[in-house]
Amino acid sequence: MDKQGDKSHKDLDLDNKYEDLAFNFSNSNLEGLVDENRALKLENEQLRGRIDVMKHDEAELLKHLGSALGDLEEKKEIIQEMEESTNTLINMVSRSGNELQKARKELIHAFSEISSGHISIKKMGELHIEPFLKALKRKNEKSTQERASMLCSLWRTCLSNPSWVPFKIIRAQGKNQVVIDDEDEKLKGLRDEMGDEVYAAVATALLEMNESNPSGRYVVPELWNYREGRKASVEEGIQHIYWQWQTDKRRTSNPFMNNNKC
Repeated sequence: MDKQGDKSHKDLDLDNKYEDLAFNFSNSNLEGLVDENRALKLENEQLRGRIDVMKHDEAELLKHLGSALGDLEEKKEIIQEMEESTNTLINMVSRSGNELQKARKELIHAFSEISSGHISIKKMGELHIEPFLKALKRKNEKSTQERASMLCSLWRTCLSNPSWVPFKIIRAQGKNQVVIDDEDEKLKGLRDEMGDEVYAAVATALLEMNESNPSGRYVVPELWNYREGRKASVEEGIQHIYWQWQTDKRRTSNPFMNNNKC
């Protein structure tokens, strides 16, 4: 009986140990699951927070992007308007320039019949015989008129030759300027033979011709202000014609003006 009681008592203790062990194991697993669940919930909340922040940032980005696109469209419209205004202005300037050129041509034609006054026609690139005559007279050569005429004609031919380019480009006052090349062999020979006055006359004619008609190299009539040694403006030409007309009108109305001599 005692042996059976000891055995039953031992079995009961063993069962209790198993139950305690199972309880502890279950409790330990449960706590682990609870902790893991909490961690997952926390991570889930953190992920939701990040997603909300990303959604907010995305909304802000889309807002800024929309604003930038709106500004871009507005600037495109402004640029388009500016381009249209610029093209309109260019066309207006072009038309004005063409009209001004036509008016200048008409004035040049009108001034071809007017010889008096400081506004008149200058033939750009024209080479005159006088410097050659003076140079030959200083040299006491015979038949100066004939030889001067021959030399002047020869140099006029040289001037009209577009393949002869006795120029060089220099930098002056921040701009490129075309000047005479003093080292040109033809011009050096001319200066040595005929002197500085003839050389200056040929050089001036070259520069005038190159400025007025560099491709064709021929004499071009130009409206000129002889008082100031420059091209006359269209306004100056019109004012001079008006002044000339007023003077002729007064002379016509008062015949004593023509006979009034001191």
